[in-house]
Amino acid sequence: MEDLKPVSAKILWKTDKPSSSIVAFGNDANYGTEIGNIEELITEHEVRLIGLEPDTKYRFKVKSADMDGNIGESPGKEFATPEKPIISKVAASEISMTSAIVAWETSTSITSEIEYGKTVAYGKNIIDKSLSQTTQHTVKIDGLESGVQYHFRAKGTDQ
Repeated sequence: MEDLKPVSAKILWKTDKPSSSIVAFGNDANYGTEIGNIEELITEHEVRLIGLEPDTKYRFKVKSADMDGNIGESPGKEFATPEKPIISKVAASEISMTSAIVAWETSTSITSEIEYGKTVAYGKNIIDKSLSQTTQHTVKIDGLESGVQYHFRAKGTDQ
C-alpha cells in the first residue's frame, strides 16, 4: 500500500581549480560504484546518488581531476539513508452515500495522500495541500457515487 520514491543522496564539494566530479560509493571500503561527470571541469561539484537502499550505511569518497590530469581524492566518509516508512492500520470510516474518511499510521513522518477510484487503476487522488509530514494521517474523500465500490491506497513522501 505504499509508493515511495527511490532513496537518493546529494554529495557536494569544492576544489581550488576547475576539475571533474566523481563519487565512488558502496556498502564497504571497496566502494564498488563510481558516478559523476569527467567532461565538465568546475570548482563547485554536485553529484546525486540515486536508487539507494533505505536504512543502509554507505561509504563514499570524492575524486576530481584537473585539466593536467592531477587527481585529488578525499578520505572515505559515511552516511546512512533513512528508514523506509511503513504504512499500517489503514481503515475507512464514517462511510456515507457520497464520502468516506480514510485514516492510517506511518512509522516515520511523511505527507498524506490517497489514491482512489472504481478500479485498482485508481485514477483520482487527494493530497494534503499543506504538504506537512506526520505519522497520523486522515483524509476525507468527497464526491463519491452512491452504491459504488471504491478501491483506495494510502501514500506519502518523506523528507
